Amino acid sequence: MGSYDLGIVAKIEAILADAKKLKDDDLPARLGLMKQVDSLYRDLEPPTNLFFKQWISLTVFTSLDIVIKLGVFEKMKAKDNISARELGDLVGVDSGVIGYTFSNATVNTADYESNIARTMRVLVAAQIVASTGEDTYSHTPKSLIYVRGKRTVVDSFELLTLLNKSYITIPEYLKTRPAEDLLDIRKTPYACAYGMEGKTFYEALSANPEHLDTFNRSMSEPGPEYGIFPFSSLKEEVEAEQDRAFVVDIGGGKGQALHYIKKETSDAFGTSSKLILQERPEVLEQLSSEQRAGIELISYDFHTKQPIKGAHIYYLCQILHNYQDHICQDILKHIAEAMTPKSRLLIVDAVLPTQTEVGGDMAGYLIDFVGLAMGGKERTEKEVVALLNAEGLELVKIWHSKTSWQAVVEARLKSD
Repeated sequence: MGSYDLGIVAKIEAILADAKKLKDDDLPARLGLMKQVDSLYRDLEPPTNLFFKQWISLTVFTSLDIVIKLGVFEKMKAKDNISARELGDLVGVDSGVIGYTFSNATVNTADYESNIARTMRVLVAAQIVASTGEDTYSHTPKSLIYVRGKRTVVDSFELLTLLNKSYITIPEYLKTRPAEDLLDIRKTPYACAYGMEGKTFYEALSANPEHLDTFNRSMSEPGPEYGIFPFSSLKEEVEAEQDRAFVVDIGGGKGQALHYIKKETSDAFGTSSKLILQERPEVLEQLSSEQRAGIELISYDFHTKQPIKGAHIYYLCQILHNYQDHICQDILKHIAEAMTPKSRLLIVDAVLPTQTEVGGDMAGYLIDFVGLAMGGKERTEKEVVALLNAEGLELVKIWHSKTSWQAVVEARLKSD
């Protein structure tokens, strides 16, 4: 009889002890327990299993892409248990997607059914969909997040499918091009992958209306950045100087952050404090009356001089990570010129650890890889400080989220 691995046993006992104390609504504790389980899995996993996991991930991603594009998950909501044959009839499967064609009258319907089943079996094995019988399926909480509607991840997933084309070409891009190409906003891997070298990422994206719509929808989903910085703590300061704009949200999309701030501060402390959204005119034109309510709209390009002087807060949410340092310095320069010593700059982005933590939250690194395709980057605290210092700004504090990869960098004008 072999000996016990005491390290493995100790980890299992620690997991069991923490699991007994776990409460359903304690998200930080649940994430911590997941981290412990991941560590145990890594200790148990043989090195050769890594390739198999990568193969699984690729196949599951492709299977999800198929069923999302076909609207399979929406059709599954109509019935608790639905067969592959019924799903095939409901979605009218395209032959180019799963290999069945109605043009051949001799094709057996069973082939059609089995091809639907081949995709669904992958998702059952991955514990995304439930199997309720032979080639019969039902939803699980994990598949429901891919059904179109509020509070789902469909839009973000579809953005990943667009980025995946550039991911595939990045190895050849790095192998065959000079290093400085990656710093050129008109030579991003994304633009090159779609045959649009010479256009910026956003120009290449806008060239395809469907791609642009996918990107805009994914950006309108609720982000993890809310609730990190305590806007409500500024009540006394803001009410004392109401002539100054409260928050200037630069490149703030459809104003999601400002509406969250309104809610947190009881409609901006129940005062006439200004909440200002600065965006490109084509974005502002799309805002509904509900999105416009209580917010001042200003058409603005953040590469130009900032027209609002001395605001309490200048807010940059997921902007700087879209660009290389030299462009970020230009954006920060215009903000710094508009700030007073009492102004704050809040930058919402991932702040990567100085040293990569094994088993830590990978989301920041995943977003950084998105930046590699788009022409941007996430930064460490050291890199953030260097950016700020270059434009006469200094770090006050980094506010870290307890449940996500996001952080809020608080900065002011240098005091000296």
